Amino acid sequence: MAICHCPLAISRRFGHADRTARSRSLCTGDGDWFKAWLLTQKLAATTAKRLSFARTLLHVARQHKRIDENPFVEVKIPMANVSARQRFVNREMTRKLLSAANPTWQTILALVC
Repeated sequence: MAICHCPLAISRRFGHADRTARSRSLCTGDGDWFKAWLLTQKLAATTAKRLSFARTLLHVARQHKRIDENPFVEVKIPMANVSARQRFVNREMTRKLLSAANPTWQTILALVC
């Protein structure tokens, strides 16, 4: 989302039609509550992305004087452990993939491997 569109997106998100309205419905505990809720979803990478997006969006909202303070400024964003999802693909697996793939995917796999 471009910076120039953020005030409009914030207005839509918090239900303010005019650009002079301010949202006072956010408090400092909302960031921690949202993080706790996201962690119950057990999606670490998604949690990190959504917290980062919320922090950035509300930082811009604060700069545009739409909110008094950013409730996400003190929220620690967990690092996603992508190494747990990574797998090594050996030559045998690569051969099996190439033999089962259609020509388009054979080309893609040949370029990547």
